[in-house]
Amino acid sequence: MDIVIRPIERKQIPEATQVLAIAFDTDPVMRHLWPNPQHRRWALPRYFRTMMTRHHVPGGGVEVATADSGDIVGVALWNPPGRWDAAVPEFIRSAPHLALALGHRIPVALRTRGFLDRIHPHELHWYLCNLAVLPACQRQGVGSALLRSGCARCDATGQAAYLVCTREENVPLYSSAGFATITRAQLPGGTPLWPMWRETYGSSR
Repeated sequence: MDIVIRPIERKQIPEATQVLAIAFDTDPVMRHLWPNPQHRRWALPRYFRTMMTRHHVPGGGVEVATADSGDIVGVALWNPPGRWDAAVPEFIRSAPHLALALGHRIPVALRTRGFLDRIHPHELHWYLCNLAVLPACQRQGVGSALLRSGCARCDATGQAAYLVCTREENVPLYSSAGFATITRAQLPGGTPLWPMWRETYGSSR
């Protein structure tokens, strides 16, 4: 499959949202937030569309991978240095939509967000919030291509990068792009996480 990586266009947000929702349906953190499968499948498109529209896309770091057909098969949600968390105005604008998606899971979401904020590094860096590839296109180099593109941008601007891997089997993928596990973490409730840091090429922490 020939893959083309490019910055997202606003008209592509609905399609990219569906890719994210499908890819993250079985993600451990998303299952922690929405343990009911029906609720999760209803909520994920609303959650991702809100976050992309209000936070990720305006930040300018979102890239999509398109196949020969032009269809989006992968999405990388990168937040630039200093913008890894939503500013207060953004959060206020997003709150009604996020509340609709989360429903009665709001307390769990707030605890989860608080935990992730506490372990997040303070150094300036690009933050890979989510990397999604359609299940039918996985293990065909889509995720690696998205990672290479994002990491090349980090190196070009002399910035480090950070992510939280939610599946142990994906650690080698990120390691191959230069990320190293900081330490293993665990969400309240037992879901394991692997926070990972990547220095800009040729630098040291």
